[in-house]
Amino acid sequence: YLDRDLAKLVEDDPPAIMLLFEPKGRPEDEDNTFYIQSKKNMCVGCGEKSHYLRYRIIPSCYRLHFPEHLKSHRSHDIVLLCVDCHEVAHAAAEKYKKQIAVEFGIPLFVQKIQDSGDERSKLEKAQDEWKSKGGGVSPLQLRTAAMALLRHGSMMPSERREELTS
Repeated sequence: YLDRDLAKLVEDDPPAIMLLFEPKGRPEDEDNTFYIQSKKNMCVGCGEKSHYLRYRIIPSCYRLHFPEHLKSHRSHDIVLLCVDCHEVAHAAAEKYKKQIAVEFGIPLFVQKIQDSGDERSKLEKAQDEWKSKGGGVSPLQLRTAAMALLRHGSMMPSERREELTS
């Protein structure tokens, strides 16, 4: 901030700066105690104070369709969860996303489909294909499983290793 003239040094020891601009979103947040209160770095599920991960309440497959003002980088839809709570939340979210996808006929992962001249829309074809395959696996899930196997495969229980490779 100092090098880019976005702040000025107000104290040397300990170092302290004063911003020379109003941070985005700050004035309207003054009446909203959620954004101005101090938040603790701990799992919101069980209270674990170390080894936590950020968890998005709204899955990215839905979030990307939101209007821009709802996609702003705010902390209201991100919580900290320990690894165990994160796994439970993720499994529940995946189950719920599949339920929504089946109920409304919306594929979670639309693949590129070549136009065959058929009158049916690409979306309808993707929906039928997705339903017949039982939902599929996202590229992110594949990458995450691969990284977990590479880094920790030798330490995983055999059942978990089998689950990730099938």
